Amino acid sequence: MTQTVSEQKRAQQWAEAFTTEAEAGELPFSFVCDGTKSTELFRDWQCRRCPSTANADSLVETVTFTDSATGLAVRAEINVHTDFPAVEWVLHFVNTGSAETPLIEAVQALDARLPLGEHGHCLIRHSKGARCSVEDFAPVTRELRPRGNLRLQPGGGRSSSEVLPFFNVDLGQEGVMLAVGWTGEWAAEFARGEDASVRLRAGMAQTHLRLHPGEAIRTPRVLLLFWEGAPLRGHNLLRRFLLKHHRPHPGGAPLVPPLCSGNWGGTSAEVHLDNVRKIVEHDLPFECYWIDAEWFGGPGHWMEHAVLAKVRNTPKLLHKFDASACTAVCWVLTTRPRVKFCELPLRCIPNLREYGNWKPREDLYPNGFRPISDLLHQSGRQFLLWVEFERVAPNTPWAREHADWLLDVPADRTVSWADYGDHLSPAEWVAMESKRNKLGPGDKLLDLGNPDARRFLTDYLSKMIADFGLDCLRQDSNIAHLEYWRNADAPDRQGLTEIRYVEGQYALWDELLTRHPNLFLDNCASGGRRIDLESISRATPLWRTDYTASVSISSATTTRSPSTPKPKTPGWPTNSTGPNRATASSLC
Repeated sequence: MTQTVSEQKRAQQWAEAFTTEAEAGELPFSFVCDGTKSTELFRDWQCRRCPSTANADSLVETVTFTDSATGLAVRAEINVHTDFPAVEWVLHFVNTGSAETPLIEAVQALDARLPLGEHGHCLIRHSKGARCSVEDFAPVTRELRPRGNLRLQPGGGRSSSEVLPFFNVDLGQEGVMLAVGWTGEWAAEFARGEDASVRLRAGMAQTHLRLHPGEAIRTPRVLLLFWEGAPLRGHNLLRRFLLKHHRPHPGGAPLVPPLCSGNWGGTSAEVHLDNVRKIVEHDLPFECYWIDAEWFGGPGHWMEHAVLAKVRNTPKLLHKFDASACTAVCWVLTTRPRVKFCELPLRCIPNLREYGNWKPREDLYPNGFRPISDLLHQSGRQFLLWVEFERVAPNTPWAREHADWLLDVPADRTVSWADYGDHLSPAEWVAMESKRNKLGPGDKLLDLGNPDARRFLTDYLSKMIADFGLDCLRQDSNIAHLEYWRNADAPDRQGLTEIRYVEGQYALWDELLTRHPNLFLDNCASGGRRIDLESISRATPLWRTDYTASVSISSATTTRSPSTPKPKTPGWPTNSTGPNRATASSLC
């Protein structure tokens, strides 16, 4: 699939707007400073364009706009692709002055209008997020009529929780694919006026802050890819573009995620070793051995306190607990006919008491993970291990030793499983899962925006990768971050905690991949709740949804990572959940 001349021309014209429209103030982004819109400010600001830098398949432009009165500078880093009709950019706000800036707010990394065609056709095509329902990533089409407005956000601070941040603005026989790169709370808005145009805006959901002298922040990344013809051409161009330009490259090669054998961490090393030997002996096609949660902390079953807490907080809950079978079955008793609340293997419900104690359980892994990874590597296979280091439970080593690195949520903004009530409908369950910001009482969030915390975590994980012999680090994120970020913000610094946290997450990923060039990262967040343009460039979601009912949802999703039932095959490994393969890009 090749781009047309007119498609490429549209991308080039869009990139040129960063300089040609500066004098008129009509740049493709906007903000408000000291109560004045940027469209008015830029008429008096200085504009400096650096010489272009040519790469293999792109041209990098840097344009800086500076206010001589306050020292506030806005630097746009623009990447114009030559092999696709695409342009992407990131904005950086820098205080070059000696005093703090005036209030900066309503920052929109994208703010521009597209002309409508002769017939005024305007459809917004997108997908739902990883909402833990049968409709995860289901396609949605919305017609935008005159005076129509559509605003979308992921909810809770995880970038694809409610909505996947990739959109097709269909204008009839042409259109544009829009992607947002921000692993936090972005917002995208599509507004149609009566002037034969549609206005596109995208950025963080909330910015209202001042910058101290020397301080700098970045915005979400924006991608526009132009297409002509049928809407499906836009989707296919985007898919090929992402595979070429936003796919991780472990060891210098494009990532093709392996066929994995999924196994539970609360299983002894002896069983895992036996599994690996059977995989090798029977030449099963698994390329990677996956160990999920419950491998860490102290001895004893991790759900004991979680289950008791749930029962205490839900008086009408009938709880049947079979520790030997590791199964918890919960039903809700209401005045209405009995409604099944959940029926989950105990192993599927997260540990509420050991997060922050990331040492292998001595009762299960007396010699650590090296015997397992060594055996896998001898047969040319890979080893994946699950972690969730952002959430820190009380009374763990990290909670005791690094309390000043932890963010919290006030009681009136806390949402946990104990708040769900005892008769949730499926729709209510979905809404609560997106808002849930604690699993256990006292949960806190390790602040990746704190430089000391990030350095500690980077070194800790790097040592874990080396000592355990990991080929893939699986990072989970099971609580919504947004209220933690906003609770930490001062009134005149709203949005800053989120910015520093997201910048810290990218810095962590980038440093781990630099130190371990053959490593690949699995980006899990209660399924696929953190998929965006920036995250997929560094990490791939091998597990796109936590909805694991028997009904397949593959045909309804843009992500293709099919799971097949565990076959009744002689020699099939014990405690295996069956094979799972994800594609190289979360959207392909």
